[in-house]
Amino acid sequence: MAKKLTMKRLSPPSVLALAMLGTALTADGAGGQEAFMIDYDRGRTIIDDPWRAINVTWHAVDRGRGLLYVNDREEPHGVMTFSLSTGERLNTFLVPQGQGPGELEGLRKAELLADGGFYVWSAPKALRFDAMGAVADEWLPERALWSDFCIFAGEPAVAVQGGLLRRDPDGARDERIGAVPDGADVPTVASMDEAIRFAEELHGMRLACSEDAAYVLPYQGGKPDSVLVYSIDGLRTGLPFPSEIVDLPEGAWRGSPDLLADDGRGNLVLLGHGMGSVPAALMDPETGCYAVLRNPTRQLYRDFQGVYADSALVFHWDYAEEMRDGERWFEISDNANRITLHPFEPLGGEPCPSILTSVR
Repeated sequence: MAKKLTMKRLSPPSVLALAMLGTALTADGAGGQEAFMIDYDRGRTIIDDPWRAINVTWHAVDRGRGLLYVNDREEPHGVMTFSLSTGERLNTFLVPQGQGPGELEGLRKAELLADGGFYVWSAPKALRFDAMGAVADEWLPERALWSDFCIFAGEPAVAVQGGLLRRDPDGARDERIGAVPDGADVPTVASMDEAIRFAEELHGMRLACSEDAAYVLPYQGGKPDSVLVYSIDGLRTGLPFPSEIVDLPEGAWRGSPDLLADDGRGNLVLLGHGMGSVPAALMDPETGCYAVLRNPTRQLYRDFQGVYADSALVFHWDYAEEMRDGERWFEISDNANRITLHPFEPLGGEPCPSILTSVR
């Protein structure tokens, strides 16, 4: 099974610096905003398989059924389900490959439906699978170049310039939410530089949805200042993006901030540098109040990916370690072979009434 490896060197002084950073974070707490530390010394393992190669760019959690949906290189054109209780692999749903009806080229993202089915997205088309894993329908949005995808109020939607396109429940035409211009034509650009900026903007947009709201994180060169919140009727408000997870150091592994629809309690999960000192924040979308999530030190291979049942869901990238001339070197894959859950430890700060209340 081929894996892409990157080399990372960690010298003894760096180890000391990381340890000192962890001590400082524990002592300083949140600096006013409530903060929680991920406790890697406690928790439980869901998957620990050296032969796994799980895609770390997306996953989906069925909280009601306790299922984790991922893509693994064992079946690169399939969606696998694992039990979050036992780690047992339960199903593999194959995605037909091609450009014809009921087919996709690639597999970029999966989003779950309330009836046990799910959508699989690879621009510019989405396939709907029923609860048994059979292709039941497809959606080709009017405009979806490099767009991010979600399920908004039960129907598929994509982020576009000016807002969202959502599938009309009656299938007549795509609904336009926000200031989306009419027509399916791609906007005209005057130069190659303008075309590149346009492509970067679309490709860098992030989208997450709940039953009654869609959250759009516009691309702003990796430094967003707000999350745009849409209702079915249009733009509702903007939520300031926490500065703690925007002001990333040079060389941060995550290319840009990202977001997930919720933590199981209606809070928005704002992802920063998953292996950095501040991997994420949880925000109440009704009030804008948020809590900061911290790592004890910067992580080399443990990547925070979300919240499940008041615990941190962590993907462990496949890696190997060796000593070279007195220095520690790591070969780190671009896939995960281990997934764990870890509790949060409160660090203090001003609490939000709706966030991790059982942890305090």
